[in-house]
Amino acid sequence: MAEPSSPPRSLMEELIEEILLRLPPQEPASLVRAALVCKPWRCLVSNPRFQRRFREFHRTPPMLGFLCNHHGNGCSFVRTTASSPLHATRSRWCPLDARHGRVLLREPTQNVLVVWDPITEDRQELPVPPRRAVSCTAAVLCAAAGGAGAGASDHHDCHRGGSFLVVFVGTDPRDMFVCTYDSSDYFAVWSEPISLQHLNDCYIYSGYSPAVLLGNELYFGIPMTNTALQYDLELREISWIQLPTMHYCYQRSVLTTTEDGLGLVSLLDGQLCMWLRMDTPEASAGWTQIKAIDLGMRLQVDPVFIPYAFVVGFADGLDIVFVTVNGALYTVDLKTYMVKKVYNGRAIHSVFPYMRFYSPGI
Repeated sequence: MAEPSSPPRSLMEELIEEILLRLPPQEPASLVRAALVCKPWRCLVSNPRFQRRFREFHRTPPMLGFLCNHHGNGCSFVRTTASSPLHATRSRWCPLDARHGRVLLREPTQNVLVVWDPITEDRQELPVPPRRAVSCTAAVLCAAAGGAGAGASDHHDCHRGGSFLVVFVGTDPRDMFVCTYDSSDYFAVWSEPISLQHLNDCYIYSGYSPAVLLGNELYFGIPMTNTALQYDLELREISWIQLPTMHYCYQRSVLTTTEDGLGLVSLLDGQLCMWLRMDTPEASAGWTQIKAIDLGMRLQVDPVFIPYAFVVGFADGLDIVFVTVNGALYTVDLKTYMVKKVYNGRAIHSVFPYMRFYSPGI
């Protein structure tokens, strides 16, 4: 009886590639270990085609770490995996945003903005915005997201020497204004500010929640209010949108993105409530509560501290929110309801996840 023939070499290579594609992206060292097995495997995982397929297969970049903004007193950078290339550190710079492989930092005393790549340590200082602001926030994103057809890009490689766009939001006693800085322009300068009238005086000094990007629109939440700012990247227009009517002014909440559109997560007396904004002409009536999670028993703290728990961040694409209470930071998985303590730190105002595909030494 004839022995069964071995499968063709090309078939074996295809099977190995399919197996390696399924290695977990949240552990960057897994591809490094695979590359050390043999020379053919190293050639495979270091091939740009494989790396492109790896990103396309997993779609959502892994969270390599996060930055905690300590109420204007600098920030902490926390690693979320042992093989993360990022170094845990503390800085006087305040994070304003993290997206598409970049971090936007602000030096609070001199009002200097810097776009930072935490892996390469590249830093680019921006010119001073054209108007002085009493309070401000900003967002950084791939420059391709600032025009028509932006949704066609997955932004996985935007940080690799590509251009970026910064959207700056400021307030002064007169009004709220937005201006942009596009590094792809040869003579890059800030655009002329566009303004929007304050709804009332409390918007002059309010802080902001982390911005979220949905299609061609950026949203900036304003804590302790039931309003958010919407900026259209393509039309370059700004407007107010109303948050859910059940959203109380003394709550802290964060805007989120979902497969169905813009979302919002708020926390009141231990109840984590999730809302979805429906596409209707009546913005104030366009929110529907879709889920509520009782965190009272899941957070490992004395019940007396539960009313002082706040939502401070959101990991886009991972459906994870950050909750701070009694000097500790927790992640809450909105799909599995799993709660995990990830950091000890007080006075955390906001959290910015750093998400990026990374293969060290490959």
